[in-house]
Amino acid sequence: MRAVSSLPEGYREILCLDLQKDKKLLWLLNGLSLLGALPLFFLGLALVPFDTMLDFSPGMAAYWLRFGVLIVGTLAYIVLHELTHGAVMKYCGATRLRFGFTGPYAYAGSQEDYFDKSAYLATALAPLLLWSLVLLPLCALVPRHWFWVVWLILISHLCGCVGDIYVSLRIAPLPRDILVQDVGVSMRIYSAGQA
Repeated sequence: MRAVSSLPEGYREILCLDLQKDKKLLWLLNGLSLLGALPLFFLGLALVPFDTMLDFSPGMAAYWLRFGVLIVGTLAYIVLHELTHGAVMKYCGATRLRFGFTGPYAYAGSQEDYFDKSAYLATALAPLLLWSLVLLPLCALVPRHWFWVVWLILISHLCGCVGDIYVSLRIAPLPRDILVQDVGVSMRIYSAGQA
């Protein structure tokens, strides 16, 4: 897995995925996120009743602490998700990373680098794999009053990975020689051969 800092001779653009400018794609991905959240919410209800999140019996301080942790945890997760992308990009040889927020998206990207197919797929899917492995067991380990805090962060996580999954599914069938330039919310895919 590697990144290169310049496009090799003979490579041409074969695909552009712009998750911000393509409004149909933006609506599709956000719709899929919401649709995915519903069965996850109902699965959570089957595991632990939602009223445990609203239970005052541990005290008002604990009640408000849960909501504070939910908000801070969700925001922290967004940052950790993008840092995970960035860490894998850096591991694969990225020279300069950019992080930010634009429209409905947080992003990590590298305008100067082109990632080979395996490096890019690893970068795209790393947050899904890493944070699922952290959050799923945590749901089972926390006390019942805290289950919904972690479960809602897990739902946010899985919904936030919809764009990464979409891009990975679009790139997976492409030729092995592709190089991907990911500037954050748009990806340009190059190949020396035919698409």
